[in-house]
Amino acid sequence: MADAAPVEVAAILGSVRGVVDVRDGIVVSGPSVTIAPALASASAVRSASALAAEVAPAIGGVEVGSIARGARSWPIRVVMPRPAELSGEDVLEQVPVPAGGGRVRVGEIATVHTTPGETEIVRDNLRTMVASTARLSGRDLGSSMAEIQRRVRASVVLPREASIQYAGMWAEQQSSFRGLAGVALAALALVLAILLFSFRSWRQSLAVLLVVFASLAGVFAALHVGRAAFNISSFVGAIMMVGIVSENAYFLVAAHRAALHRGRTVVEAAREAAKRRARPVLMTTFAGVAALAPLALGLGAGSALLKPLAIAVVGGFVTSAFLLLIVLPSLLAGFGGGVETQPET
Repeated sequence: MADAAPVEVAAILGSVRGVVDVRDGIVVSGPSVTIAPALASASAVRSASALAAEVAPAIGGVEVGSIARGARSWPIRVVMPRPAELSGEDVLEQVPVPAGGGRVRVGEIATVHTTPGETEIVRDNLRTMVASTARLSGRDLGSSMAEIQRRVRASVVLPREASIQYAGMWAEQQSSFRGLAGVALAALALVLAILLFSFRSWRQSLAVLLVVFASLAGVFAALHVGRAAFNISSFVGAIMMVGIVSENAYFLVAAHRAALHRGRTVVEAAREAAKRRARPVLMTTFAGVAALAPLALGLGAGSALLKPLAIAVVGGFVTSAFLLLIVLPSLLAGFGGGVETQPET
């Protein structure tokens, strides 16, 4: 059953849309040909190497030159045609070789036996491994791997001592995602620490974080609308939006607190802060969207590599503008009762 598993996995890979160049990973070496001289005729054969040298042209032909194709050179071999009615062993038995001062056929002095090829054994970490490989064409890695894993779980039955591991680009992507997830969590923790240190208010700090998380929803919505994959590039764009939205929100909260210190009510302070920060927020949004629009539209050479990042940032900018000017002031007005309004010294 373990031997059949690579073939089953390769069949599943070949049936998935977008997966091409499938290989099951089973490499068969051989077949091998054994020529054993008879004891009675052993003295007639000069040496085993001489016998092998005489028989080798009948098996692999004779190299007579090479042809250059670009930077590579390909050898030219001349191989004698084999009669259709004869098997490989029969052909070798008819090969004339020098023996006892004359030439005799191999079949007269030796026994020819062909051994079927054997499967190469590859080990990884002292365990036998078969690597079934493929590549993608016209489809993203995430959805392809999700479908492959689902089909493999449903169809492939492994013995207890065997297991399936997914490597290659998928493993590298997952490792990168784990690293970027740690970066994103560290960024959010630093943002929260800065907000608490600056405003000394859990309510206002949590209001800012709520707006930051909501802007990330705009990032994923833009990726969905733009049919872009959530990959390392778009993940970096999402982390960028955490910093940009947090900065704009910080200044809006500072403007709200300044209005409260001037004696405004919480509603008036929220409205005044939104008006005061509307111009910088809108300018930042329009400038960012205009700068990234060609990249998000896939214009220019090499744009496909960073297109997901551009789409993620554009979606974050558009969403954050609404959140910063409408949602965050409303949250600050609702949380205003718990904010200290005495002038700071």
